[in-house]
Order: sequence, then structure tokens, then C-alpha cells
Amino acid sequence: MLRAAAVRLSCRGAILFEVILAVVLFAAAAVIISGGLNASMRSVDRLKLNAQAVNLGISVLSELQMGLRSPETAGPENFDPPFDEWTWEINSTPLQTESAEDTPANKVEIIIRHEEPPAVFRLAQILQPGDTAPNATPGNTSAGGAATKSP
Repeated sequence: MLRAAAVRLSCRGAILFEVILAVVLFAAAAVIISGGLNASMRSVDRLKLNAQAVNLGISVLSELQMGLRSPETAGPENFDPPFDEWTWEINSTPLQTESAEDTPANKVEIIIRHEEPPAVFRLAQILQPGDTAPNATPGNTSAGGAATKSP
């Protein structure tokens, strides 16, 4: 009889151990899965910011080529809403040519910044004097764009 009671108690202890082990394994799996989901969400946010910065940079470059912005150094300035958390800056440097006959080209670098979360995108293009439309004015800083704000 004592032996039967000892066997029942050891079965209860084994069942309790199995339940505790199952809970620990379930908690470890939940921590690993939530960590993976968190990293995935951060990556998606980073990709979304990068895509938006690329779109805004291409918009500024297109405005330079259409003559809506001057290719002179300007900024940093905010975009118009709904992109007012983004800033743009244009750095223009003349390129040295080997012959005096060539028309001077400018290396134009467009810098797009987002403060929080931090993101910076740089776009460089070599523009010949004929690459921009003739109606570019130095003070024209209209922000438009092909970029769309993601919800």
C-alpha cells in the first residue's frame, strides 16, 4: 500500500514537471516570435522612410530640371505639408573641365533629411547648363512632388 501511494505521488510530480516545462517552452517561443515581429516592423518602417526619401529627392531633381527650382546651393528648407517633417538641401559645385571650350557643368547634390526617426538620402546628378529650363529663379522653392505620404 505504501508503495502504491509513492507511485501516485511520483506521477503527480512528473505531470507537474511536464506542465511547467510546457509553459516555459511556450513562453520562450512567444518571446522569439515577438522579437522577430518587432525586427520585421522596424525594417518595414525603415524601408518606408527610405522609399519616401527617394521619391522626395527625385521630385526635387525633377523640379530642378523643369526649372521650378534654381540649381544654386539652397536649404535646408522644409517641404510643404504633408511632408513638413522632411527637409531638402541643394549643394551645387561647378566641375572643372579639361578644355576651355566645354560649357561648365555643375554637380548637384540633393540631400533629403527626416529628423525622427533619423533618415538621410543623398542624390547626385551632373547638370549641364542646358539641362534646366530657362525660367528657373533663385528664390523659387515650391515643394511639390511625385512622392506620396504613406499612412
